[in-house]
Amino acid sequence: MTAPGASSTPTQSTTPSWRDGLAVYTQPRVLIVLRPGFAPSNALAREIQEFVKVQLAAHEYPRFVQFAESLPMTATGKVLRRELRALG
Repeated sequence: MTAPGASSTPTQSTTPSWRDGLAVYTQPRVLIVLRPGFAPSNALAREIQEFVKVQLAAHEYPRFVQFAESLPMTATGKVLRRELRALG
């Protein structure tokens, strides 16, 4: 369940470094699961922000980038949004 007035958008990446992520807009941040061989860094976080910034409205792009090992998923592959609060 999403908080009132909040929205979230799962996305598949076309960039080479990250596999998937989920933007949570109650506080503009994004959780990123990196592809194998890539390490989290501040430079990569800024690169992701710049990539997304040109594709979203100014109020939508994530101000905070957080890296995770995996996103909590159901058996059918849906993101467990209620468990995302524990990650952030």
